[in-house]
Amino acid sequence: MGADQDEGGPPWVVSGPRGIRDRWRALSAALAAVSSSVEARRALLDPEAYALELEEHHAWASRFPEVFRDFMDLLVEEYARWVGTRATTVFVVVVEPWGESTDHFDLAARVLLHPRLAFVIGGGA
Repeated sequence: MGADQDEGGPPWVVSGPRGIRDRWRALSAALAAVSSSVEARRALLDPEAYALELEEHHAWASRFPEVFRDFMDLLVEEYARWVGTRATTVFVVVVEPWGESTDHFDLAARVLLHPRLAFVIGGGA
Protein backbone atom coordinates (compact mmCIF):
# COMPACT_ATOMS: atom_id res chain seq x y z
CA MET A 1 0.00 0.00 0.00
CA GLY A 2 1.14 3.56 -0.65
CA ALA A 3 2.57 5.65 2.14
CA ASP A 4 -0.41 7.99 2.13
CA GLN A 5 -3.04 5.21 2.15
CA ASP A 6 -4.83 4.08 5.28
CA GLU A 7 -3.99 0.46 6.13
CA GLY A 8 -7.05 -1.69 5.58
CA GLY A 9 -9.28 1.19 4.47
CA PRO A 10 -10.68 1.73 1.02
CA PRO A 11 -8.61 3.95 -1.29
CA TRP A 12 -11.30 6.61 -1.73
CA VAL A 13 -11.41 7.68 1.95
CA VAL A 14 -9.77 10.95 2.99
CA SER A 15 -6.56 9.16 3.90
CA GLY A 16 -6.53 7.31 0.57
CA PRO A 17 -4.13 7.84 -2.34
CA ARG A 18 -3.52 11.42 -3.41
CA GLY A 19 -4.89 10.87 -6.92
CA ILE A 20 -8.40 10.04 -5.78
CA ARG A 21 -8.40 12.90 -3.25
CA ASP A 22 -7.31 15.37 -5.92
CA ARG A 23 -10.00 14.18 -8.31
CA TRP A 24 -12.60 14.31 -5.51
CA ARG A 25 -11.63 17.92 -4.78
CA ALA A 26 -11.88 18.81 -8.48
CA LEU A 27 -15.28 17.09 -8.70
CA SER A 28 -16.48 18.96 -5.58
CA ALA A 29 -15.36 22.30 -7.03
CA ALA A 30 -17.05 21.56 -10.35
CA LEU A 31 -20.25 20.45 -8.61
CA ALA A 32 -20.27 23.59 -6.46
CA ALA A 33 -19.93 25.71 -9.60
CA VAL A 34 -22.71 23.86 -11.40
CA SER A 35 -25.11 23.99 -8.45
CA SER A 36 -24.44 27.54 -7.26
CA SER A 37 -25.91 30.77 -8.52
CA VAL A 38 -23.28 33.37 -9.31
CA GLU A 39 -26.05 35.79 -10.29
CA ALA A 40 -27.33 35.78 -6.69
CA ARG A 41 -23.89 37.01 -5.54
CA ARG A 42 -23.73 39.85 -8.08
CA ALA A 43 -24.99 42.50 -5.63
CA LEU A 44 -22.39 41.41 -3.05
CA LEU A 45 -19.36 41.73 -5.32
CA ASP A 46 -17.64 44.60 -7.08
CA PRO A 47 -17.79 44.31 -10.90
CA GLU A 48 -14.25 42.95 -11.29
CA ALA A 49 -14.69 40.29 -8.59
CA TYR A 50 -18.07 39.34 -10.09
CA ALA A 51 -16.53 38.98 -13.56
CA LEU A 52 -13.75 36.75 -12.19
CA GLU A 53 -16.21 34.62 -10.22
CA LEU A 54 -18.49 34.31 -13.24
CA GLU A 55 -15.55 33.25 -15.42
CA GLU A 56 -14.45 30.62 -12.87
CA HIS A 57 -18.05 29.39 -12.50
CA HIS A 58 -18.39 28.86 -16.25
CA ALA A 59 -14.96 27.23 -16.52
CA TRP A 60 -15.79 24.66 -13.81
CA ALA A 61 -19.33 24.13 -15.11
CA SER A 62 -18.07 23.43 -18.63
CA ARG A 63 -15.48 20.98 -17.28
CA PHE A 64 -17.93 19.11 -15.03
CA PRO A 65 -18.56 16.13 -17.36
CA GLU A 66 -14.81 15.66 -17.93
CA VAL A 67 -13.99 16.00 -14.21
CA PHE A 68 -16.76 13.54 -13.33
CA ARG A 69 -15.50 10.97 -15.85
CA ASP A 70 -11.93 11.32 -14.54
CA PHE A 71 -13.12 10.78 -10.97
CA MET A 72 -15.24 7.75 -11.91
CA ASP A 73 -12.40 6.21 -13.96
CA LEU A 74 -10.08 6.33 -10.98
CA LEU A 75 -12.78 5.24 -8.52
CA VAL A 76 -13.53 2.13 -10.63
CA GLU A 77 -9.82 1.36 -10.90
CA GLU A 78 -9.11 1.86 -7.18
CA TYR A 79 -12.21 -0.10 -6.12
CA ALA A 80 -11.20 -3.07 -8.27
CA ARG A 81 -7.70 -2.93 -6.82
CA TRP A 82 -9.06 -2.70 -3.26
CA VAL A 83 -11.38 -5.72 -3.60
CA GLY A 84 -8.79 -7.60 -5.64
CA THR A 85 -10.91 -8.33 -8.68
CA ARG A 86 -10.53 -8.08 -12.41
CA ALA A 87 -14.30 -8.24 -12.85
CA THR A 88 -16.07 -5.26 -14.35
CA THR A 89 -17.39 -2.99 -11.62
CA VAL A 90 -20.64 -1.11 -12.11
CA PHE A 91 -21.92 1.41 -9.58
CA VAL A 92 -25.70 1.64 -9.31
CA VAL A 93 -27.41 4.78 -7.99
CA VAL A 94 -31.07 4.62 -6.98
CA VAL A 95 -32.88 7.90 -7.60
CA GLU A 96 -36.12 8.41 -5.70
CA PRO A 97 -38.80 10.46 -7.48
CA TRP A 98 -39.68 13.85 -5.99
CA GLY A 99 -43.42 14.01 -6.26
CA GLU A 100 -44.53 13.26 -9.80
CA SER A 101 -41.40 14.71 -11.42
CA THR A 102 -38.38 12.78 -12.64
CA ASP A 103 -36.58 15.93 -13.85
CA HIS A 104 -33.68 15.36 -11.44
CA PHE A 105 -33.26 11.84 -12.80
CA ASP A 106 -33.24 13.12 -16.37
CA LEU A 107 -30.61 15.73 -15.44
CA ALA A 108 -28.44 13.18 -13.62
CA ALA A 109 -28.66 10.72 -16.51
CA ARG A 110 -27.60 13.43 -19.01
CA VAL A 111 -24.79 14.98 -16.94
CA LEU A 112 -23.37 12.09 -14.91
CA LEU A 113 -22.31 9.91 -17.80
CA HIS A 114 -19.94 7.04 -17.33
CA PRO A 115 -19.92 3.48 -18.71
CA ARG A 116 -19.60 2.07 -15.17
CA LEU A 117 -22.49 4.05 -13.65
CA ALA A 118 -26.15 3.07 -13.85
CA PHE A 119 -29.25 4.82 -12.54
CA VAL A 120 -32.45 3.19 -11.35
CA ILE A 121 -35.61 5.10 -10.55
CA GLY A 122 -36.84 3.97 -7.13
CA GLY A 123 -40.45 3.24 -6.33
CA GLY A 124 -40.86 6.06 -3.81
CA ALA A 125 -42.72 5.80 -0.55
